[in-house]
Amino acid sequence: LIIVIYLYDSGYAPFSPFMTTIAKQRGYSAFIVGLIFTLLPIPLLITTPIMTAMTDKYKCRRLVFISSSVLIFAFTFLLAIIPGTTSKEIDDLDVIASPLFWLFLISNALIGICGKLKSCLDDTICMSLLGDDKHLYGQQRLWGSIGWSLIAILSGACVDWYSKGQEYKNYTPGYIIALILFLLDIYVITKIEITQESDNSTVVSDVKHLLVKGKILAFLLWVVFIGFFMSFIWNYVFWYLEDLSNIYHPETLSWIKTLQGLALIVQCFGGEVPFFFLSSYVLKYVDQINTISITFVIFMQLFRMRHMYLLSVLKERFKESLGWH
Repeated sequence: LIIVIYLYDSGYAPFSPFMTTIAKQRGYSAFIVGLIFTLLPIPLLITTPIMTAMTDKYKCRRLVFISSSVLIFAFTFLLAIIPGTTSKEIDDLDVIASPLFWLFLISNALIGICGKLKSCLDDTICMSLLGDDKHLYGQQRLWGSIGWSLIAILSGACVDWYSKGQEYKNYTPGYIIALILFLLDIYVITKIEITQESDNSTVVSDVKHLLVKGKILAFLLWVVFIGFFMSFIWNYVFWYLEDLSNIYHPETLSWIKTLQGLALIVQCFGGEVPFFFLSSYVLKYVDQINTISITFVIFMQLFRMRHMYLLSVLKERFKESLGWH
């Protein structure tokens, strides 16, 4: 299963973190990109619980697991061949009226639906295989982060090399790498023995019982808030890096995708990988609820520090614009 996690996360790395800049290169404004990433979670929210409930009821976890992987491969191929990959910024109304925009949006939505379903099944199967050693989950997931970061910088370097001398980036090498990894993922999945024996007839009633608990509702509220604030970083950090390069260091634009891949390596090896590794030791002594609470507090403090830093920078820029010293 570690190989599956590695290949699955690695398969997304050549295009998923770059999706906002891919959309920008298609001529979509920041508003349109924000609209895309606002709409994408809606079908995921509806389809994921329905599909996972069906796998529990009809004991078809293996079939759905393999099918979702095949569909991810197919929809990624569709995304790769959509025409109109380069354009100056297009008027928002013209974008919304364009069939290519809707094809781009639907392709991303279908990849997201299948990916979220497969991710849920990944976690379920992983927990099932771990048995009483569920605290070791992080040591399985860290391989996904390793693959994600290493493949991101590799594909970024390939895109820069393939686009040398061109005005726009050609993401063909990234899509090819992604398709190869997804194909390997499908092959490995077909070799895994997946058993589903437990009786899940009370799942719906159990979920209803949980949703009326104050702690659960508070947790869900926190998740919504974190998702809201993190979306600005997840969706626009590479856009921001490209703007910085355009303004201050235009000489770096020829290898900007490599730089963005390097940023993902710093994120993964500086944060995700060590904490996934340490999670097994933390969860031995601190229960999950307290661990999540501590994580939320740290997250708030980090966001506060970042906010204060950005405010200080903006104040200095404002003073400079007015000629104050």
